[in-house]
Amino acid sequence: MSTSTSPQPPLSSSQSPITSLYTSPTSLEALVSHLLAAKRSLSSINNVWRANEIVTSARAALEESVVLNARTSFLQSGIQEEVVLLRKVRGGIEGVYKDGQREFTVSLIWMDVDMKDSMAGTRFYHADVLFM
Repeated sequence: MSTSTSPQPPLSSSQSPITSLYTSPTSLEALVSHLLAAKRSLSSINNVWRANEIVTSARAALEESVVLNARTSFLQSGIQEEVVLLRKVRGGIEGVYKDGQREFTVSLIWMDVDMKDSMAGTRFYHADVLFM
């Protein structure tokens, strides 16, 4: 096999480069060169498709992340509002409890005073023997 290619006849104005490939004999080296170029082209297309898949999945993941972030922020603000409300309710319940304790203590003191007054008043009365 020779490594040099035979000179190609010049293309006429009616012949296109594609038709000249079919009409002129090509060497094995030219065919191998075209095959390697086609393989590189297919590999490049495959890499572009894979890159497109990666970018598409990354975009979908980013969109999902944004949605989840928005939901999380909404829930956090709602929970914070609930915590504030529950603290107010707890403060109100503690206030009612303390007021109830004070009123109960005051009531017990007044009942004790009334009972002592009643007992002191009964000391001066003599019960009839018939009641005993």
